[in-house]
Amino acid sequence: TVDVSQDAVAERFTSKFRAGFGQPLTVETPDWLSVFTFQQRMVESMRVGRVFVAGDAAHVHSPASDQGMNTGVQEAFNLAWKLAMVTHGHAGDALLDTYSAERVPIGRTLLGSTKRATFLVQLKNSLAGLMLPLVFAVVRNVPPVRRRIQRKILGGVSGLRSEEHTSELQSH
Repeated sequence: TVDVSQDAVAERFTSKFRAGFGQPLTVETPDWLSVFTFQQRMVESMRVGRVFVAGDAAHVHSPASDQGMNTGVQEAFNLAWKLAMVTHGHAGDALLDTYSAERVPIGRTLLGSTKRATFLVQLKNSLAGLMLPLVFAVVRNVPPVRRRIQRKILGGVSGLRSEEHTSELQSH
């Protein structure tokens, strides 16, 4: 069993961060703790007739990759301009069908990335715990690797790697 007392949690995080960053740092004792249960699911379609879903109503996933809010905002943006075009008579109802067709694959990608991020955050795999300091050292000390990882991770977290989102911003 793992000690989940506030002091024990702070000690574990301090140990992991010191090893990973190679710096003397201390994680303060948290004021409260909550047990996180990993859940992951999403809808098959983001539109059924006149009903549309976005954000947390469309997909439930770990917060580990920090993409939930960004994805929900992107979905709201995507749906809003389409609804406006149809409502004002500038497009037919078929445009609304593209909302689900475009956003469901992005949701699937999101669930895949959050699953990987959750695994890394949990660090329950002893090999991952041993490898983390080595991986951090390589990323920290090899600029081309650091830049590539930063672009990939930050592009995914920000949602700017999404071709659909980028084309929307360029066309509106």
